[in-house]
Amino acid sequence: MRYRLVRIAALVAVGGLGACQGQDDHRAAFGGLDAMDQSLKGEIYRLPPGAARLPDFRLLRPIGAVYVRELNVTDQEWRAGFPGLTGLQWFAIDYRGQVQVAEAGRYAFTLSSADGSRLLIDGRVVVDNDGIHDAAAATGQAQLSAGPHAVEVRYFQGPRDKVALRLTCQRPGQAAPAVFPRCGMAIKTPGVSIVWLSWLALLAAVGAVAVSLVVRRVALESRHPPVAAPPA
Repeated sequence: MRYRLVRIAALVAVGGLGACQGQDDHRAAFGGLDAMDQSLKGEIYRLPPGAARLPDFRLLRPIGAVYVRELNVTDQEWRAGFPGLTGLQWFAIDYRGQVQVAEAGRYAFTLSSADGSRLLIDGRVVVDNDGIHDAAAATGQAQLSAGPHAVEVRYFQGPRDKVALRLTCQRPGQAAPAVFPRCGMAIKTPGVSIVWLSWLALLAAVGAVAVSLVVRRVALESRHPPVAAPPA
């Protein structure tokens, strides 16, 4: 029953936050429940009522996860809440993933949110938009090399009247900002590393050899059973 309530709450967070707006095309989309390739994974956390800033996620235990290919929740009213799990009015989502940057350069980022949010790249804070506030934007820049980079977007929602979470980026020479990651980046699909694949292959080979030796020994013993010692 508890799992069902959490799933309902996540479903509401995914697409139902704009239910009070009827057929509004700008309804919130914090992510889907099913894992997707080329997506960020957002772990969902409860927050105590009255939380005023982003939490230390290391001290919390996630209650669910969503997956999203972009963060484009525009500023909107939210009165629907979370049916069956009203305590999730105060919540946080920690999005993590990895992007592949095509071209080295200095990239500009804008993070808009209500309430607080923060953008980190390779563990370094690039945009800090924390605190309880109406939809507001903060900007930052990062010098990125071509290749993979770790991306993290932290977000928390306090009073339920308003929600927003939008991340845009702009590569050098790009005419205008675009919704992340459409600025010469691509979100990478998590995969098994070559090192782990090598270890798995080695373990499989060792296991095959061990099984082969056991089978061979059993076969030899069945052909030549040990001779019983004569009684004393």
